[in-house]
Amino acid sequence: MNDYPTGKALLWLAYLLGTEEIDSPLEDLILEKTEGVPFFIEEFIRSLRDLKIIEKKGNKYCLTSDTQDVIIPATIHDVIMARVDTLPEAVKGVLQTGSVVGREFSHDLIRRVTGIPEQELLSIYPF
Repeated sequence: MNDYPTGKALLWLAYLLGTEEIDSPLEDLILEKTEGVPFFIEEFIRSLRDLKIIEKKGNKYCLTSDTQDVIIPATIHDVIMARVDTLPEAVKGVLQTGSVVGREFSHDLIRRVTGIPEQELLSIYPF
């Protein structure tokens, strides 16, 4: 995960938001927190949207409130953990089991390790 120079990071940011019209304080916050790491920029924007910290007014994105009043995930780890925390308990359980098993694993292995019946497991993640 290499970081982008500021110009490329801003292009990526504009692409993700669908506009080049972005308030300077929002640009500054995103560049400061993400240090230009493309994956972090994407996930950080998703977190800001989920927390309703950014909004689109017309064709321009801006901050909705003072960011000092809100806890914003500071690292990629924090962003991912905040997203995991929003998952249903059953999905978190499968995710936790999978994280112990390794980067890749089969459906059959997860079924055997978790002991979750086939149909219930399929309803947790339909892929």
